[in-house]
Amino acid sequence: MKHLNVLIIDDHPIIAEGYTNVLEAFSLNNTDYKLKVVSVYSIDAAINKIKTLTIKDAFDLILLDISMPPSKEHNIFSGEELGIYIKER
Repeated sequence: MKHLNVLIIDDHPIIAEGYTNVLEAFSLNNTDYKLKVVSVYSIDAAINKIKTLTIKDAFDLILLDISMPPSKEHNIFSGEELGIYIKER
């Protein structure tokens, strides 16, 4: 069984919940995978989550809303810029 860590980053919680439901349905129907899904709803929450990761907890898949409000704590102004930040880490 392959374990996958998934991070959903979206400023609309209902959208993140929809993705979570789809991924959980996939996991239930496919016993080869076990998914751990985490959702955050802002750029700042995403950065804080990523900064605290250990190698063991690294995300295998990130679903990222590219049109998000700018960060209040960091110099990141969109989901696209957050994607670049994530890629660099």
